[in-house]
Amino acid sequence: MSAPPVIDTLARDAARRLFGAGPETEAPARIAAVEALAGGTGASTGALRLYRLEGGDGFVEKHTSSALEYALARAQLADTAAGLSRCPVMLRFLAAAPDPAGGYRLFMERLEGIGDNNGWLWGAEVALAEAAETFSQAIAGMRQRHGLALRPAPDVFGRLARALAGSESGKEDQIGGRLAALQAALAGYPSRPAHNDLFWPNIGRAPGSGGLVFLDFALVGDNQPGADFHHFAKGLKKSAQHRAFFLALTARAADLAGIPAGIIRAGACMSAAARALTRETRRGRPEAGQHQARRFIDLAEAALQGDGPGEKKNGERGA
Repeated sequence: MSAPPVIDTLARDAARRLFGAGPETEAPARIAAVEALAGGTGASTGALRLYRLEGGDGFVEKHTSSALEYALARAQLADTAAGLSRCPVMLRFLAAAPDPAGGYRLFMERLEGIGDNNGWLWGAEVALAEAAETFSQAIAGMRQRHGLALRPAPDVFGRLARALAGSESGKEDQIGGRLAALQAALAGYPSRPAHNDLFWPNIGRAPGSGGLVFLDFALVGDNQPGADFHHFAKGLKKSAQHRAFFLALTARAADLAGIPAGIIRAGACMSAAARALTRETRRGRPEAGQHQARRFIDLAEAALQGDGPGEKKNGERGA
């Protein structure tokens, strides 16, 4: 016989929020089981638990060390209490509180299709661009209302310049000049709030409507235009289908932001370059990281020149 589910005050509060108004004793009685979920091994996530409901899907508890994610949860809950509309592409938080054992306990709705891109990746590029723009604007509003301290924009160009200087004999001055030119091209477009960890395992679908919903907000902060699409920039090195997805995604993002598509694409590629360098260095393969970073720098330069199928020249918008 399985152990009885652990249902404390926070879980009861989350259940009540999920069910809406009703007798205080009704929601806890409908929690049928509590079980561990796969995942929870990231730098900020310690555990994930699913509270299964009688006659329903349930909700998720996440233990996180991210003070920013907790702050965003509290801000959303405060907005909800004030009667403000919730950002439709940000998952619904049900409760949040510090954990006496350390970190924070966050309760949230359970989404569908997280990481399952096989059936809905292709054709979702416009919806993804629109969701990213909606998310950026919503975070900007939450920051203004609640004084949120978001992550500052990373020094992508400085990090790459330091790491790549001298990485290829006789080319250190060349790479420095190329990076300076790219930085100058993007300098006229201010940083803006971004998710900063946007890829399919962090995207789900809203129950019922099936609309795109983002989760995992530990890295939310300012970044250069296009940075949120760094993961999809890797498609430029994969198949024609992946490339077409990236071009359509960034074309729509450019239209929404009023920024040339070449800038959006270059920003995505530069963010991908910095992330590849960091990822491979952590794996003990700095030379592989430098090689990948250089390839993304090449792609960023090509994006600014409008070199690629369906791209307009001189950084004009369009796909």
